[in-house]
Amino acid sequence: MTDKPDDILQPGDEVIWWKRIPGGDYAYPVLATVLKVTAKRVQIEGDDDGRIVKRFVMAENLEKPGVPQPARQFTTKQGQYLAFIYNYTAINGRPPSEADMQRYFRTAPPNVHDMILRLDEGGWIERTPGQARSIRVLVPPEELPVLKA
Repeated sequence: MTDKPDDILQPGDEVIWWKRIPGGDYAYPVLATVLKVTAKRVQIEGDDDGRIVKRFVMAENLEKPGVPQPARQFTTKQGQYLAFIYNYTAINGRPPSEADMQRYFRTAPPNVHDMILRLDEGGWIERTPGQARSIRVLVPPEELPVLKA
């Protein structure tokens, strides 16, 4: 958010914590409350999948709901999924199915589905729930990484 979190965040503020998955390349949003602000970190309390957790986190991993934020950058793995979806669509004239992505990335179906949800939450794709092959990449092609084999 800023170099000095105490300029913007105050105890009691509601924030969205972009929690990183241990060993993973992506983050997901958790609604939290600011408990304490220090020079380097912010202590928050939030509901993380049904568990109330207290954590000290970096201010750049937080955002205030309703306050415009700079665009979030996608991770390397997310970029590869975006590049695959874009290239597959360009070559085949239709978006890939989740099974196509599963085969390409050699991963389990829940992992692909979770990635699609994260890309949608991040605003990098749009899709029509319940409609097969409806994914559309919203990132300009010049901002996509080169797809690795």
